[in-house]
Amino acid sequence: MKVEAGAIDPREVQRGLCVMLLDPGYAELVRGEAALPELGAAARAMLRTIDPRALGLDRFRRTRALQVILEEMPVSAAIVGVAAAERFFSSPALRAAIFGRGSMVLAFGGWLGDSAGGVGRLEFAMARARRGGGAVIEGARAGGAMLRCSPKIAPLVAPAGTLAWYQRALARLGPTPLVTLAAQTRPWPQRPPSRGEEFLLVEAGADGALAMGTGSAALVRLLVACAAPRGREAVAASAVALGAEAEDVAGLIDSLVGEGLLVECEGLPCPSLRHPRAP
Repeated sequence: MKVEAGAIDPREVQRGLCVMLLDPGYAELVRGEAALPELGAAARAMLRTIDPRALGLDRFRRTRALQVILEEMPVSAAIVGVAAAERFFSSPALRAAIFGRGSMVLAFGGWLGDSAGGVGRLEFAMARARRGGGAVIEGARAGGAMLRCSPKIAPLVAPAGTLAWYQRALARLGPTPLVTLAAQTRPWPQRPPSRGEEFLLVEAGADGALAMGTGSAALVRLLVACAAPRGREAVAASAVALGAEAEDVAGLIDSLVGEGLLVECEGLPCPSLRHPRAP
């Protein structure tokens, strides 16, 4: 959809309104004089005409949006606290997700960073794998010049014991994690720092179900290195640096492609992902 210069882009208005509904602070910015590069002058002028009272008619809109996020990242929320998690809606990360038509769950995971420790990064990896598992990979073809980790697989280097701690935390949340979180009065303490590392692989099936387990340090580190598209020579060099024999590396790469851990494609970027918009 092409919008002529000076015309109102309805998509821009819609996204701006969505942020305003979730973040009253942003609504104040729209009505103020601060520069907002994501909004054109015409769209901003239209958004300024909205009665502020209309934005607050649904008092539970933000709560419902937070619930969608916490359903996927409940342990992270238990560690940082629900009140802290809700501050995401006042962050630039939320605006970037909405104006960029991204996933709020992924934006939340990136916004958390290491605040929830290794289990937070594990839940973030799970969210990425879920969305990549349902993606259509365009441009993939045998003998492609570029390689990257399959989007349905999320490799993760985490503190030793992260997976076991996460599973215990899930059991502690019980069969209705959202109910438990709603009754939580203070954040959970994080697990003590670990001196070691564990190497995890999260994989999404075609039905969206996740499988989690450990992998070798070399394999997980190689897949992490291939998060972005790389040429075969660069992948081979990384594999050798991680301990593979130079004479075996071509066969190793072919094996990883055959197992679906790496995907091949032509050109850049690789691959192009298309999947339904997800929270």
